[in-house]
Amino acid sequence: MEWSDFQQDIFEATLNIIDSGRDLVVLARAGTGKTTVMVEAVIRFCRAHPDMKVLTCAFNVKNARELDSRLRAAGLDWKQASARTLNSAGLATCKKAWGRGVAPDGKKGRLIARRLEEEYDARRGAMDIAGLAGKIGKLATMAKITLTSARDTSGLLVLCGRFAIAEKEEAPVIVGLAARAMALAAEDRMLVDFDDQLWFPHVFQLEPWRHDLVIVDEGQDMAPSQLELARKSVRPGGRLIACSDPFQAIYGWRGADSGFTDRMIKELHARVLPLPRPYRCGHAIVAEAREIVP
Repeated sequence: MEWSDFQQDIFEATLNIIDSGRDLVVLARAGTGKTTVMVEAVIRFCRAHPDMKVLTCAFNVKNARELDSRLRAAGLDWKQASARTLNSAGLATCKKAWGRGVAPDGKKGRLIARRLEEEYDARRGAMDIAGLAGKIGKLATMAKITLTSARDTSGLLVLCGRFAIAEKEEAPVIVGLAARAMALAAEDRMLVDFDDQLWFPHVFQLEPWRHDLVIVDEGQDMAPSQLELARKSVRPGGRLIACSDPFQAIYGWRGADSGFTDRMIKELHARVLPLPRPYRCGHAIVAEAREIVP
């Protein structure tokens, strides 16, 4: 395969990233063959550094499986190069801390919210709040995803408004119950739902499995809890690569940190390389797209 100059620059930067002293941000625009470039970069890195470990963090399970199968097809051992979602990495972190008895439970958060709703309805003079359990669960979820402390009442109130969870008059009640829901979730460490997989490593200050190189896909759509876990997965002296495109950020409604790309570049003094040449669409479509993304 004939690689473009843009792709070759990324391969070269990845090969030398450990000694460079800088993390890397790849501004990968839509349709530019990002996954193919990512896989090739990992293959070259692993062959050049056989004693180093690489973790590629895909955005969803489907993409993680695709990445993993392509790494295996290239002959790379899973102990050297692995692909998984950050939720999977978070679950592995919990198991590392508390043993193999830790198990995923997708109903945990909902059951806690329903329990609190029942207890609230049993009180005298309680405010009538429609869909109370759903509002409790949503606020607890958003607090975990954004790493907002259960003790940060003002922060929880901000989340209520930001994500349209509750009306102003009922928000204080929702905040109090959501904080209680978070406390109950933290009491049961052996059952972890989707939110806990990312939140527990933060709230309990757990240490994930460390890697020399961590590559984060879809950085523009990562929430604070995901980004923190990715950074903690880098061993001292290791490096982080983020494939990101602020123009494709669509998960702000779910707590994604849309400013991550620019902040990583500034705070970490990361090197920036473009991946701008699309292969998915014809020239006329690309010409129109360039009016929005030069």
